[in-house]
Amino acid sequence: MAIQLAIPRLSRQARPTVWMPAVAVTLFVVAYTPLVARSIHVSLPSPVHAATQQSPVTPPSASAHLPTVQAATTTVPSQSCTPIDFPDPSEISLALQPVGLSAQLDKPTTYQIYGDTAAGLRTQIQHCAPGAQGAKPAEFTAETSYKLNWQYDVTLSNRGCSLADVRVGMHTATVLPYWQSTATATTGLAGRWQNFTTALATHEQGHADLDRQYATTLLSDLQAVQNVDCSTLNQLVHAVITQNVNALNSANDNYDRTTSHGATQGAVLPTR
Repeated sequence: MAIQLAIPRLSRQARPTVWMPAVAVTLFVVAYTPLVARSIHVSLPSPVHAATQQSPVTPPSASAHLPTVQAATTTVPSQSCTPIDFPDPSEISLALQPVGLSAQLDKPTTYQIYGDTAAGLRTQIQHCAPGAQGAKPAEFTAETSYKLNWQYDVTLSNRGCSLADVRVGMHTATVLPYWQSTATATTGLAGRWQNFTTALATHEQGHADLDRQYATTLLSDLQAVQNVDCSTLNQLVHAVITQNVNALNSANDNYDRTTSHGATQGAVLPTR
């Protein structure tokens, strides 16, 4: 009897399974500035309820925005960027995948910005990065998100219920800013920008690596559910998933703390 548990988009209704309520969870979504990450943790619903809940975590107010630049130095670029609509990664169709982990890491999506000064680039980021809404500027430079889903069979023996043919899918996507230097750009800005975006990509890759690592752990933990009381299987699987979700969130938070949200890796947006 195949059981598939998936993470739908927030706007979708969770799908019921054959014999137990669907367990849906939207996992860790992170939006990054050079100095701080905004984390949105979405809680794992109880086995009885399939609705997805959202609980944003507010970043420290002292460093929650892009670096401050004097307004007098801001220039208006000859071209304006286009705000990006960055969709959530889609579920991996596990029915078409082999048993085990199926991981998909997309090539980074970019949104192009224009300008000749660091202040101009910052202004464009505020208007076109993920999260910008009309007159409300974006607070963050880049965004990484993932979608995790899983599927398994249940086998019954005289020793109890076991999970078999476990499949776990991890789909990760990232959006980063893109700027092409011009002949009139501030001296040295191109080099500083390149250093920043290289370090920012490295920081984002670190989160993607953690996502894959903990997806592998989830796979192992689900495979280890063997010969348990069938009446408690639903509760046990829910506990295993919850534990892994919390561990992944903690690992990403700890990674941001130890790297100062990428700053120690060089992900500091140029201010000149």
